[in-house]
Amino acid sequence: MVIRVTWGKLRAGSWNEFERTYRANVLTKGKGLKGLRGRWLAQDAGDKDTGFAVSLWDSQADMQAYEQSALYREIMAPLQPFFVGEYKTYRCDVKYTDVDASLAAATGTRTASAHSTVPAIGGILRVYPASHFALTGEISGFKWPGGWIWSGSGDYIDFDAYATLNFVNAIGVELGYRSFDVNYSLDNDSGNFKLKGPYLGAVLRF
Repeated sequence: MVIRVTWGKLRAGSWNEFERTYRANVLTKGKGLKGLRGRWLAQDAGDKDTGFAVSLWDSQADMQAYEQSALYREIMAPLQPFFVGEYKTYRCDVKYTDVDASLAAATGTRTASAHSTVPAIGGILRVYPASHFALTGEISGFKWPGGWIWSGSGDYIDFDAYATLNFVNAIGVELGYRSFDVNYSLDNDSGNFKLKGPYLGAVLRF
């Protein structure tokens, strides 16, 4: 998933008119776009003449198809006069957790699935021992302390180390090891879910 964030500064005192124009064009005309999950418009609390337009997309290809379309130019044209100076757009990858689980017993089998965007902090380190060969380490995690806002607590940590060999710019192969560990505690209930092991995959770039 990809999130698109645009920041801009407007003419003094024009936010309300800008918001009406945004809703009439972006929200109304931009419904039902392929890959679009949602849109949000937020006014800066510290500077009422600046704000953020945020959209969430299934893929970068869907987002780029929209940005290069005639509809995008039609939607943006009425908004341009409101901006003062430069406005900036940021495009960021979004990770989300998708889990499928099954439990088999003598009485039968039960399955469950869920997916959710999980807040996290982490980092990535990548080195290139050779021009077409990369070594990468990624780690991210989150901890919810007990007694903060609610009685439950939990944490998770995701570690991924892999090597990538690129045959050409668009095609490569990836070999790595990943560990994903989740813990929670709520009242008299607690649980742990852990996945770890090596993997082999292909890399395709468009």
